[in-house]
Amino acid sequence: IKDCAGIVVDLKKFPSMNDAELEAIIVSLASRMSASSLILLRNDVNRVEELFRLVVELDLDGAVVDAAVPGGGRVSATLPLIGLAAKSWNFKNSKRSIMIEVDKIPDIEDMLIVIASGCDAIVGPISQQEIENDFEDKNIKLRQWMVELGIDGLEKIGRKNLRANNYE
Repeated sequence: IKDCAGIVVDLKKFPSMNDAELEAIIVSLASRMSASSLILLRNDVNRVEELFRLVVELDLDGAVVDAAVPGGGRVSATLPLIGLAAKSWNFKNSKRSIMIEVDKIPDIEDMLIVIASGCDAIVGPISQQEIENDFEDKNIKLRQWMVELGIDGLEKIGRKNLRANNYE
């Protein structure tokens, strides 16, 4: 564990426990890791407020929000809930990361929506094709979207770039 880049503690997989018990587990693991290793908590989108509270109060590096919903809902549908919770816990000003996990292979549109919404990453399964080919395909599509949006760098994308063109 001393050589790992970080850990993700999945709260869905743990039995119900109080903050002190969770902190004891995290301290036990962190004491064996290097100082630069990340510690993230993971939980469902319907528990995002509690997830962010724990991340802030335990002074962790960030959160992974499982946005997978039964029936394959859109990522964008979960963003208002995540955004409100992040704002109420002052998540961005404290330099903590927010990652959104989905159960399908994320496409470029999903990636751009997540970044424009203030999240740091989208986590999903990899495609069956080679990773290098998939990366090249996504890079081309990303450039097309950036041209359409009129931006020349991902750091320039923000909420002003989000717009609803249909009910989805």
